[in-house]
Amino acid sequence: MSQNIAAAPLTPEQLCAHLSERGIAYVRVDHEAVFTVAESQALRGTLPGLHSKNLFVKDKKGRLFLVSARENARIDLKRLHETLGASGRLSFCSAEALMEKLGVTPGSVT
Repeated sequence: MSQNIAAAPLTPEQLCAHLSERGIAYVRVDHEAVFTVAESQALRGTLPGLHSKNLFVKDKKGRLFLVSARENARIDLKRLHETLGASGRLSFCSAEALMEKLGVTPGSVT
């Protein structure tokens, strides 16, 4: 599902405050940017839980999609647009779009 994001992204501190105010438990782990699942696996050590990979993509109409999947999922980018209902094949968003829409740099989406 795509969604227009009108508000500016929260900083990590604002997000943590937002979760705390609502009584939502979380554990924050800061790390350097990672660009592959292998880098993520090496960095996380024994951190429990389901681990994911995220792809920030856009379709031919410029609609944005943040796709989250298990880290070992095979994603066929040539056909993903069919599953999402996107217009034409998907392409990765620019570093500028990541910062503008999500407030993060490449390697930080997860």
